[in-house]
Amino acid sequence: MGKVVAIVVSTAVCLHIAGNVAAQTVYATPVGIKKVSLRDGRNLVGIPFTNNPSTLVSVLGTNQLPPAATEGLATAVDVWNQNAQTLTNRFWLSSASGFEGWRRGDSFTDASDVPVDSAKGIIITLRTNEGPLSLVLAGVVPAAENRQTVAGNGSYSVVASAFPVQLSITNMGLIASGFQGGESFVESDNILLYDPDSDTFNVKIWYDTLFDVWRDTNANETNPVISAGESFLIRRRAGSSMTWTNPLPYTLNE
Repeated sequence: MGKVVAIVVSTAVCLHIAGNVAAQTVYATPVGIKKVSLRDGRNLVGIPFTNNPSTLVSVLGTNQLPPAATEGLATAVDVWNQNAQTLTNRFWLSSASGFEGWRRGDSFTDASDVPVDSAKGIIITLRTNEGPLSLVLAGVVPAAENRQTVAGNGSYSVVASAFPVQLSITNMGLIASGFQGGESFVESDNILLYDPDSDTFNVKIWYDTLFDVWRDTNANETNPVISAGESFLIRRRAGSSMTWTNPLPYTLNE
């Protein structure tokens, strides 16, 4: 089980109704809150809750991140374009008069209702001297396993664990879902973790099928922990796509 790192707000609520009707217990949906620390530059963020609707404005709001009158000075959000294998979907937080709120980078049109997929990571860029700051994420605590499609043929996919707990690589259902290991880094599918200090994905993990262990590029055994609110890359060397089924790592009281 993962270590819970988010606050669960709602629990069972008991309603006492006047008259001869017996007291009833109504079970509320567990809602969680998680603070994610952001720093200057790129931040790979995963959404560890579900929201309905799940949009830029409902997930990130408009008053938590620094806006500006121009894109080059404002907080920007990039969404990975799986087909193009590039960051081609950019949105930014505008403070320009008459154009406040989330805007599309290519057209300046309103982007408030752009969907945010909790099963995929997003990249939030803070401009110089805007960080560090805390981003508060809130939503419904997931009550079921999470499934994500990881593209094949050498493609990169931006993914997230989508749960409000810390999880180690070995406890995320990757091997059971078809993550292809090998006898070397270049044979295995890879996990790439972002290093904000170097602004690169220089932490690279692979699965050694000879010894059934995870290793880094120096062949050292490793089992990195993915934090709630963190996203990362999977490079799928296998020709086929993979449905990653991440099992529910906790039990919710009913």
